[in-house]
Amino acid sequence: MRNQERRASKRLEAKMEELQSEMEAIDEEQSRLRQGQRETKQHFEKIQAECAQLRQETSLLLQQNLGSQLRLAASKRDSV
Repeated sequence: MRNQERRASKRLEAKMEELQSEMEAIDEEQSRLRQGQRETKQHFEKIQAECAQLRQETSLLLQQNLGSQLRLAASKRDSV
């Protein structure tokens, strides 16, 4: 009976070590995933900032273009 208990105990210890190893691997994978998510979030935030800047620059260009068109229209009107 003692021999069976020892074998069962050893099997249990081996299974516990295997589970602990699997849990450590899962923890590492989750850590890598969280890091990837942080990097992706930072990347999208950068893209959003660039888009906002481009929208602002586009708006300024449109205003300048409109001003130029108004001046051209006024000069054509005055020359006629």
